[in-house]
Amino acid sequence: MHKVFYTETECPKGKYRCGDFIAYKCKCNCGRSCSRWGWCGTTKAYTFQRQEEYSNWCKDRPEKAAKGIVDTTKIYKTSKCPAGKSRCGHFGDYVCKCGCKQECSRWGWCGVGGLWLSTMQPEYSHWCKSKATRKKLLKKAAKKLAKKVKKHAKIIKKTKGKLLKLKTLIKKHKKKGNAKKVQKLKLRKLKLQKKLQKHKALKKAVKSVIRKTHKVRKGKKLATPIKKDALKKKAKAHVKKVKTLKKKLKAIKKAKRKHLRKIKKVQKKLAKLKQNKSAKKAKKIKKLAKKLKKLRVKHKKLAAKRKLIRKAIKKAKVAHKKEVPHVCGWSNWAQGKG
Repeated sequence: MHKVFYTETECPKGKYRCGDFIAYKCKCNCGRSCSRWGWCGTTKAYTFQRQEEYSNWCKDRPEKAAKGIVDTTKIYKTSKCPAGKSRCGHFGDYVCKCGCKQECSRWGWCGVGGLWLSTMQPEYSHWCKSKATRKKLLKKAAKKLAKKVKKHAKIIKKTKGKLLKLKTLIKKHKKKGNAKKVQKLKLRKLKLQKKLQKHKALKKAVKSVIRKTHKVRKGKKLATPIKKDALKKKAKAHVKKVKTLKKKLKAIKKAKRKHLRKIKKVQKKLAKLKQNKSAKKAKKIKKLAKKLKKLRVKHKKLAAKRKLIRKAIKKAKVAHKKEVPHVCGWSNWAQGKG
């Protein structure tokens, strides 16, 4: 079987790696040496006793097509996984799956219960000989995860109750003027808020795992790793979107400032007219009051627009962050880090 060649930046084992990795080979770029420990560099530590075969791989290197293509559909058991024993997940050109009664964690390791179960990748977990036993095991795992969700929900409910009590206590001590007590209570409040956020995130993560397990049990295919080119286009589109939205935000901020100035001017005029009231000035006061109302309505609309644009910017940035690790070389997941 011919092996695929990767450059140091594209190596599935990790960035700046070199050497023979069973299913593929990684080579250092032009002018760089591959050390005896399998890392690329230019210093003495890399050049001394370097591996000539994987060093200084310049433009005249052979094409991947000439070397042949590895079968990407090849599945390995955990004991025979090229990435290492008890590893699981997608490793570029091959897939490793956990044995029967074992779960594959999101960091790409096989085990039973605990974090292996709560961060399970169902596609690579409980790989038994018969389909029926695998389905049963996945169903059991889903039930265990549902119990975990209930536990998190209980903790969330308790912490919310405690936070409400703390808020009332803080108000009482503020009225009395106990500054030290208020500080202590505020610290407790911060700790509880962190706890609440943590359990909410865990609950959400476990729920997503349950959905995936049900899909796998029913025989539905989960989303496979997306191609680099498509992700690059998406990432660029998100960057463009953020830039355009930021320009809009600037324009809205300018308009908002203008409206605030106008409101202040009208308010000053009204104050002067109300001090020296007369029959002639009554009409002017009415007109100015109407103008003030309109300006305030416009100001509110601009503030609402600003909020919406800020939310859109946040969403675009989050989407961009999700795609960036996949675009910059191999994703952490493909490397088996998670």
